[in-house]
Amino acid sequence: MRGAQTARQVFLYCCLVAGTSNAAPLPGPAPQHRSQSAMAMNRACETCHQEITREWRESFHARSYVDPAFQRALRKEPRPFCRACHAPEADPLLPAVGWAAESGVACVTCHVLDDQVVSGPTRKNAGTAPHLVKRDSRFASEEACARCHEFSFPDGHARTRPELMQSTVTEHQRSQAAERGCASCHMPHTGGNGGHLSHRFLGGHDPDL
Repeated sequence: MRGAQTARQVFLYCCLVAGTSNAAPLPGPAPQHRSQSAMAMNRACETCHQEITREWRESFHARSYVDPAFQRALRKEPRPFCRACHAPEADPLLPAVGWAAESGVACVTCHVLDDQVVSGPTRKNAGTAPHLVKRDSRFASEEACARCHEFSFPDGHARTRPELMQSTVTEHQRSQAAERGCASCHMPHTGGNGGHLSHRFLGGHDPDL
């Protein structure tokens, strides 16, 4: 009975967020302006995407707010500017608590935008999703990552010209890997026709990369 109720909740949620607009925003920092509870929506994702959920929970995306290095920096400079990217499902004007702090960059942060479920282009042999999905080719490029991984210092008003605080996208465009999307290295395919893009989000801290 409980399983049937959960399945019904997931179905109703998917119908709600399907949306009809042809345009969708890209993932980015808070505020998200959601019409539904981010925690409830995220749990709906986790119900079906269990393997991806396990990968995400082990990732630095999930630990982006509670990471000890970030917390040390935040204690020195408790800026909403910093909380907006590291706890994008919380109010950046306040310290993040509870689920929003523990989940960091969650499933819904990247995949539920303007109340639409958004993902990249359909892969060959990917099968059919059980709910409507807005396919956006920008998800296969650095545009999907840029709003949180390249930005200027927040004190731009005090500078004669803006200066990048993080320049990941610019560095990538100037590198030998410029023709490859971010996901090709940071979200490698798990293998096989039934595989998926890894959501461990490998980075410089991972020996595998």
